[in-house]
Amino acid sequence: MKSFIVALLMMFSTVAWALTPVESLADAIARAEGFGPKQNKPTRFHNPGDFRASSRHAYAGQVGLDRQGYVIFKSDKYGWKALTDMLDKIARGDSPQYSVNDSLAKLARKYATSPLWLRNVAKNLGVKPNTPLWTILDCPPAVTVKADPHALDFLLQGAN
Repeated sequence: MKSFIVALLMMFSTVAWALTPVESLADAIARAEGFGPKQNKPTRFHNPGDFRASSRHAYAGQVGLDRQGYVIFKSDKYGWKALTDMLDKIARGDSPQYSVNDSLAKLARKYATSPLWLRNVAKNLGVKPNTPLWTILDCPPAVTVKADPHALDFLLQGAN
């Protein structure tokens, strides 16, 4: 009976602490950026996404920029919020730079500065580099419909 209760508790605690797809990708990005060890710039700057900006007020909770344009956040909370907000925008289709149809490799070409970034993020997630973001973020792919001005011409021809 004890082992059944222990197994049940472990199962429920795992479910309660499971990361969302956005949080999983954010965590993989943060680790690839070097967030965690105290001496690393992303950790010192509370910037798990290792964001750069040209404005001193680009993000909520931003308190400054270093000489290379890396954002300095007031706390880890604000840095994580900036990273998860970016990923939420991608998942919703609201990002001007990224699409859920992009592969992890395409995201890496736009987002990262290190060629090791893609390999590290893919490994942290347990996916291949060509995996589409909609699969990683567990959301539907974006569908683009192009209007055809002649699509209904057959109706007009039948009316004559």
